[in-house]
Amino acid sequence: MREEHNENAMFERIDHIGIAVWDIEAALPYYQEVLQLRFVSTEVLPEVGIRLAYLDAGNTFIQLVEPLTSPTIRRFLEEHGEGLHHICFTVADLPTVLQQLTGEGEAAIFAGGRRRRCAFLLRHPSGVTIELTERVPYGDPPLAQEGTNGQMG
Repeated sequence: MREEHNENAMFERIDHIGIAVWDIEAALPYYQEVLQLRFVSTEVLPEVGIRLAYLDAGNTFIQLVEPLTSPTIRRFLEEHGEGLHHICFTVADLPTVLQQLTGEGEAAIFAGGRRRRCAFLLRHPSGVTIELTERVPYGDPPLAQEGTNGQMG
């Protein structure tokens, strides 16, 4: 039985599941060849110091996160190894949702992947890092976008 979407819900859907990896090129074959997920795109976020790759998993994306200069992702990989880094939910209006969530009004909003405003929640319930991303992109297309034909460019 399919549940109807709650129009008053803060979160619209799971946008992506973030997986920290040391090297996107080395990680992609498993997701593409074994799991047969379709490669969508990759992008570099120099201001955050990461490279992202997106794979289509049907009703959500798998986002591979590779550290370039990011000490946060590098530290995560050193402490935990490759694996689940975060779960990201789509929201309509990020500042409004952050104000509605008790204790999250001070979460930093930043320019994230796919030209969307994002924020990581300050609390990590059950040890899970939660990211929120706005549904609607902002600004011009990213400058560093590679291949869109299902292959790494």
